Amino acid sequence: MIHLNYDIVICVGEQHLDIVQTSILYIKKYLTPQKIIVITNKKHFHRFDNLTKNLNNLLFVDENTLNPYITFNTIAEIIEKKTASTDRTGWYFQQFLKMEICKIVSSDHYLIWDADTIPLSHIYFFEKAMSKVLVQPSNEYHIPYFNTLKKILNIEKSCTNSFISEHFMVSKEIMLSLIKKLEGRNNTLHWSQYILSQIDIKDLLLSGFSEYETYGNYILQYFPDTIKIRSAKNKLKSYRFGAELFGSLPTRTSLFFLKKSGYHYVTFEVWNKGSLKQIRKNEALAKLFLLLNNSILFSWMGFFIRRKISRQIKT
Repeated sequence: MIHLNYDIVICVGEQHLDIVQTSILYIKKYLTPQKIIVITNKKHFHRFDNLTKNLNNLLFVDENTLNPYITFNTIAEIIEKKTASTDRTGWYFQQFLKMEICKIVSSDHYLIWDADTIPLSHIYFFEKAMSKVLVQPSNEYHIPYFNTLKKILNIEKSCTNSFISEHFMVSKEIMLSLIKKLEGRNNTLHWSQYILSQIDIKDLLLSGFSEYETYGNYILQYFPDTIKIRSAKNKLKSYRFGAELFGSLPTRTSLFFLKKSGYHYVTFEVWNKGSLKQIRKNEALAKLFLLLNNSILFSWMGFFIRRKISRQIKT
């Protein structure tokens, strides 16, 4: 497999300022970006001071200066006028930021990476022969995403898999063409405002748009030869509910256990913590797992510990 040049883009809200520190350290260890671009509120920049001392490719973008039409307040105003609420403003805001950033990244590709997701293994994102982007499939299906997709681009869902994942390798050129296509569909509104205008009001305060589903189906429509869905054999092993096992701020020992359990990456959602008692038990088991790693007892004890924790894993 080959590794083409790419940047990594991470949108960071206040709730992810702690976990993203670990995520970035593991990105440095296992992934190969040219630059790591953190999009966050400028008041949070100082929280990364310790990382910038050791990472010369870590860059920051103020989320409210990327584009005057894409700011938290601008989006909140639009949603509030339609619904009398500003709920879900951040949901749409971060998606538009991940699209708009294509205008300033320097590499031909950029990897959108969730702030609460930690890589635990080297991952390749391009197919060897044709340099196609490899896409991690999922089974999610949310009808409002495709209702909006049809309205904004006149595109139907065109594959059985979902493009929603904790990461997505984006072609800068294709994302630019997607935005241009959106601009061509409306002559009066900024493309982000146009998307918001096309979401059914009943879905606006829930989840009415997905940048991943939009980009993925746009590619299948116009650039199908540039991507390849990972086969069952090559699909990355991931887990979304890491916080239920080890809390929202996992220790190095816990991450070592998850790595040895075969995971390529694990997500630690701050809202999805398990019971503190169970987390402490799992952490103790992970410590024992580490201590026994080079022991002659590891073979059977390691199996026992893995089985004990894996029973809690959702399928």
